[in-house]
Parts: sequence; C-alpha cells; structure tokens
Amino acid sequence: MDEAGIANMALSAVGARARIASLDEASQEARVCAAWYVTARDEALRDFPWSFANMRAVLVEHDDDPVDDWTYRYALPGDFLSVRHLLAVGSGTNPQPFEMVLSADGSEKTICCNLEPGNAVLAYTRKSEDPELYDSEFLSMFALKLATLVCVPITGDEKRQLALARAYIGALSAAKAITKQEARPTSVPDADWITARGA
Repeated sequence: MDEAGIANMALSAVGARARIASLDEASQEARVCAAWYVTARDEALRDFPWSFANMRAVLVEHDDDPVDDWTYRYALPGDFLSVRHLLAVGSGTNPQPFEMVLSADGSEKTICCNLEPGNAVLAYTRKSEDPELYDSEFLSMFALKLATLVCVPITGDEKRQLALARAYIGALSAAKAITKQEARPTSVPDADWITARGA
C-alpha cells in the first residue's frame, strides 16, 4: 500500500467516484488528500499505541537549563511524535513524572524530569512515514481519519462526514478494547540494551 492507495481508500469512503494515481497530480481529489494526509496520519498514530510505531530511547541532555523544580532537561528523538511514558532504567514500565516544555528560543519541544542522564528512557510514538510498515488495522483507521477530513472539501456532505467520524471513533474503541483484553502484566523487564546503557 502506498500514499495514493490510502488516499483512494479515503475517497471510496466519502463516496467520491474519482481515484488518483499520486498525491502530486493536479486533480482536486489529490490536492485535498495531499493537504490533509500528514494531519490524518499523525492523528491516527497518536490516537492508539500501534506496535509498529512504538519506540524507546535513552534521552540526551538538552543545552537549555531545566525549568521550575526539575533537575534535568532532555532533547526529544528526531522521529518523536508523542509521549507514551517516561521510564527509569530498571523500573520496568512504571511511569515517571515529567513536563513537556518548549526550548528557550521556542523552536522545539523538550522534556524536563528528575531522572539523571543515562537513566531517562522515553517510550514514545514515532512519526512513521513509510506505508509499507503499517499494519492492516492502522491502514483502515488512517483511511477513515483521512476520509473524515476530506469529506466536506470534496463532497460537501456534512452528514457523511459525521458518519465517518463516528465510524472512526467506533473502530478506535474496538481496537482499545481488544488491546485491553490482550494486555500483559505491567512489570516487564527492560530490554538488555537499555539496561546496558544504564550500567
């Protein structure tokens, strides 16, 4: 599945007859889908802890001083999209307190906490841009989210947009319910590479 394929799934959902070969083509459908593609993708990634977008990284200190009562300030990974948890090495999956703040010049997000360097591990959702990595459930959710955003610009049909938004919420709720049923105990040992970094 490529970007055009995902856009065509969305166009089918909104009831558009046209199909596109590329997001770069000159058609109205392609222009609208291209305008909303990244927004729809990132919202769908944030809405659910998709396994293919799950990452962990030992954080690196940021040049700015920490704010308020926090002891350290860290830079975020380059592919960061949203936080799942901040963890300490050796603590399993027990979340640690933190605060997201902008850098002093306002150009980037940083994270402040009291975990010392080498011990702060960020569990986060990465900005996954390669459709080849997406699983089938995410593809369906992504297409529904994109369809919700492009429906009115392409069809003018607000009732269909509302129905698509409800379908997305329903699919998201079902995915969360399945994940909850399949959840493992929260006390999971850290991977060897994380433990090694903290040694």
